[in-house]
Amino acid sequence: MNRIRILDESVSNAIAAGEVVENPTSMIKELIENSLDAGSKEIKLEVWNGGLDISISDSGCGMSKEDLLLSIERHATSKIITKDDLFNIRTYGFRGEALSSIASVSKMILSSRTEDSPNGTQMNVLGGKVTNLKDIQKNVGTQIEIKDLFYNTPARKKFLRKDTTEYLNIKDIFLREALANPNVKFILNIEGKESIRTSGNGIENAILEIFGKNYLKNFSKFSLGYLGNANLFKANKDSIFVFINGRSVKSKIVEEAVIAAYHTKLMKGKYPSALIFLDIDPAEIDVNVHPSKKIVKFANQSEIYDLVKGEIEKFFSDDENFISPHIEVEDEEVLIDFVESGESSFENELIEKHKALKYDIEEFEVNLLLDGEYDMNNAIVTIHSGAGGTEACDWADMLYRMYLRWCNLKNYKVSELDFMEGDSVGVKSVTFLVEGINAYGYLKSEKGVHRLVRISPFDANKKRHTSFASVEVVPEVDDNVEVEINPADIRIDTYRASGAGGQHVNMTDSAVRITHFPTGVVVTCQKERSQLSNRETAMKMLKSKLFEIELKKKEEEMKKIQGEQTDIGWGNQIRSYVFQPYALIKDHRTNTEIGNVKAVMDGSIDDFINSYLRWIKNN
Repeated sequence: MNRIRILDESVSNAIAAGEVVENPTSMIKELIENSLDAGSKEIKLEVWNGGLDISISDSGCGMSKEDLLLSIERHATSKIITKDDLFNIRTYGFRGEALSSIASVSKMILSSRTEDSPNGTQMNVLGGKVTNLKDIQKNVGTQIEIKDLFYNTPARKKFLRKDTTEYLNIKDIFLREALANPNVKFILNIEGKESIRTSGNGIENAILEIFGKNYLKNFSKFSLGYLGNANLFKANKDSIFVFINGRSVKSKIVEEAVIAAYHTKLMKGKYPSALIFLDIDPAEIDVNVHPSKKIVKFANQSEIYDLVKGEIEKFFSDDENFISPHIEVEDEEVLIDFVESGESSFENELIEKHKALKYDIEEFEVNLLLDGEYDMNNAIVTIHSGAGGTEACDWADMLYRMYLRWCNLKNYKVSELDFMEGDSVGVKSVTFLVEGINAYGYLKSEKGVHRLVRISPFDANKKRHTSFASVEVVPEVDDNVEVEINPADIRIDTYRASGAGGQHVNMTDSAVRITHFPTGVVVTCQKERSQLSNRETAMKMLKSKLFEIELKKKEEEMKKIQGEQTDIGWGNQIRSYVFQPYALIKDHRTNTEIGNVKAVMDGSIDDFINSYLRWIKNN
């Protein structure tokens, strides 16, 4: 009996799809680049369900009915003809695998029209097979709708990350494509809300539209792109963007050259922000190293390294003050002259300019203080109610609301990981993930016991009550940080989720609790409906907490591991919130006081955070 056989076409297509379509982001990258190769000047992407459902439309050259049918065949492409073309690739795609691979693992609708055709064509594809073909009215260009990605490959679907993570990855690839093609209009909508929009009016407008004014004013143009000053230093290399022949790539050689050129100008644990655009003879590079085409191989690596490093160093020698952050003062100086000369109509404008300048300076000063190795990381925050019973549960809920408001003001994303309701009101404990640049750096100031004094709304006699809650903050560890956990040291329990959740609640054992015996650390997660997803998140939470403990071991004795956090009760508080008989919030570490209680509880806690960062720097 023969052991070797030709695989069924559906099986071979699924294997090919696994190489090209790893996740929604890789699929979207291929589709965007197809639109760019078609000469599109406008690309609109809409995503739902973590990228499992998408729609992408462009203004490119379109496809005829015949080309539309051929487009889903394997190794069918308009971008190369002969083998020699592989050594002179200027297009994004060239293998002819993308549409075929995507079609084999999704429900696809392709609609397209060329300029010389009066009508467009719509084609429905299910699992790689055409199920319907018809003429339609359509503008010139192509639209591709993907429904239920990986519907026929559940194993791959199971290993996708949570929706928020997939959306972050999609946004990352989308902004990279927008930066690589600044003369093309890009629009990204996530769950019906606009996330990214560029005008297609050049690279500086693209930088402004994607990153904001602060980035643009702290970038300087040089021969190979744009370099960021000290105000844009980051804790990782993610802000070094490399583009080769208009293609966004990951290049260790170029990244190392950029970092080496900055050298002593960088603070410890910080990396520069840079946009590097290189135009290299296609014969001197290989973009076929990996199916994603994100990695390139140079024929002469040392030459590229020396070029990038040399051009940056040359720019630095011509502008010795470059690293200093850019703060606009010229306009304010002009306004001062006007006011001093008697033009009182400019006073209000001067006041506003002064406020903005003061904010820019303070923001820069605070950024300099966030130089810890993990300050740039996301933060995992846990709030526990303490002494005070019902009062304490209500107080924990109020703190939770305060931090949610603050996160909203900072444009940080919040994901609730675990929630335990109070017996009658409020919360006994809540754990949530805060995602954003410097989230841990800011929120580490909140670690400790928080004390509330107020006339209780639960006391019929209207007496004053004192309540306590503790706040624990740890950095979320990323994949670059290794935390070894011995399986024998942990116990994993599953139980039914509680709280809001519809039919899912108390129906399945989806919630996960992990106990780490050597340290006594316990983490729980009931966020997702999937036990597997909750287990993954809980394990990440455990790693973060163990990582924090190891950091503290290096800094102090074991008895000080909890830092300012001891018992959740009297005498251990880091901050007091007095609502009655007077209104005052005081931080006992920095002596910072604020009388506007309402503003603080609505999320205005930056004064406390900034004061703490300055205080801890001097202690």
